[in-house]
Amino acid sequence: MRIRHLALPVCLFLVGCYPIELDSSAQGTILIPRQEGFFALDSKTGKASRIWAPTTGAPLFAKYSPDGKQLLAVTGPKGSAMMASFTYTLVTVADGKTRQLTQGQNGMYLQWSPTGKQFSIAQGASQPKPPMQQGMPEILVVNVQDGTQKVVAGNVAAHHRWLPGGKGIVIFQAVIKEKQKGYTGTLAILDPEKGTSEKLATVMGEEIFFDVSPDGNHILFTAKAAALGEEELKPSEEEQLFHLDRTKKTLNSVMKKVRYVLFSPKGGNVLVSGAVDGSKYALQVTDLTFAEHAKIAADAAKEVGGMGNNTKVIPGWLDDNTVIYLAERAVYGTAGKNLMLTLVSADGKTRRSLQTKIDTAAGKGE
Repeated sequence: MRIRHLALPVCLFLVGCYPIELDSSAQGTILIPRQEGFFALDSKTGKASRIWAPTTGAPLFAKYSPDGKQLLAVTGPKGSAMMASFTYTLVTVADGKTRQLTQGQNGMYLQWSPTGKQFSIAQGASQPKPPMQQGMPEILVVNVQDGTQKVVAGNVAAHHRWLPGGKGIVIFQAVIKEKQKGYTGTLAILDPEKGTSEKLATVMGEEIFFDVSPDGNHILFTAKAAALGEEELKPSEEEQLFHLDRTKKTLNSVMKKVRYVLFSPKGGNVLVSGAVDGSKYALQVTDLTFAEHAKIAADAAKEVGGMGNNTKVIPGWLDDNTVIYLAERAVYGTAGKNLMLTLVSADGKTRRSLQTKIDTAAGKGE
């Protein structure tokens, strides 16, 4: 599985919302949920085909299994919905055969375990749990073979990442919420079998986003303040990017005004994004030295929708040298905007739109 991200999660503590997060297989096939169904688009040939069209519920979110032979599809109501019910279905890519695995309310995000034997769902808890005493997300781990499930953590951000080999889940667990400062809590590694956690850092922020390097040794995360010890946190006004080196046990602030951060599949490159204006993000590619930054795009869409029913959009990697994102384009003569599925090289020198390919396939019902 090439793109593990994306994200989101970016409805950090809001229930009933899944982000737009494109996924792809190791062979370069992009997975796209649309209102017409779940589609696969070959980035090399441009051929697009529909894998599965659910008869009930809108296609909302999907992830390829680690081997790329199956996808985990989420269907449910369109847009954000409190107490909404979501269905999680395993779909075989080759023939479109389906097997419903579970259902649940207040879904927000999901991730496959790297082993392919489990997946994790972030969903709103049915009851408040101490110390927050308010409705917060919890992490649920589901067994793919028999559908058995258990809650492994509460009071967490929806966004989470599995470590390589399925040896733990990196989570942000909130302890307190303060006005104008956001949430203060712990970035930690959760053992889903034992239910125990290892603290990595104390973190403060409003929309904390993070990613783990493919070897599991580096964690990049956005926050207003962070510390390895117990010293007092001094938050900045805007989100900064922090680099936690697990082998050296160091933590450093490396960039400012960063919203998303994503390791390339092999970890050599890092994709970072920050706001350009009210509706778009700029995308840059760097590495763990953060010495140089290639500005590759200034038109990445932040969200879609409106009237308080917005869906966050997260960019990602197609392969180690190619970024995939949704570019925002104004529609001539109207106030509306189009989103264009776009590939851009890591140096920003070449780009290609695939939007007409997927639109054609969806229109023909392929």
